[in-house]
Amino acid sequence: MRFSIQCLISVCITIIACSAPDKYSKETEQFNNYLKQQFDTGLAVDSTQYVLVPSNACIGCMKGTIDLAIAEAAKKNVIFIISQKALLKEQSNLKQSSCAMVDKENKLDKLSYHKGNIGLVKTYKGKIYHITDVSAQDMIPFLSSLQKN
Repeated sequence: MRFSIQCLISVCITIIACSAPDKYSKETEQFNNYLKQQFDTGLAVDSTQYVLVPSNACIGCMKGTIDLAIAEAAKKNVIFIISQKALLKEQSNLKQSSCAMVDKENKLDKLSYHKGNIGLVKTYKGKIYHITDVSAQDMIPFLSSLQKN
């Protein structure tokens, strides 16, 4: 009898855990739509980190991230999305590359994934599993961590 109750509890917990809604389902749909509209592509299927550089990011953070995007063009799991206004502020000559995409319509600035600075969106199997913003104080460790990937 005791074994049956424990099995029943285990089955109930498993069913509840498996049926829980995806924490970032709304953000996944919104970000996927943004990528399709701006770049004619959806979320990457492989594990990918999207580094978001809006035009209202701090100037030092913006410069460091854009410089890293230029230097790290061969990275496969990091994609930089940079607002056109951000490039104009920095007067950067960054071109479309395999890891850097320029949002020419600056719609990135309207997304809420960066809270006024650099944003990081982590995806796996075409779904977002983590979103964070990077403050000016955290920029150097953040850029270093991207270089190690």
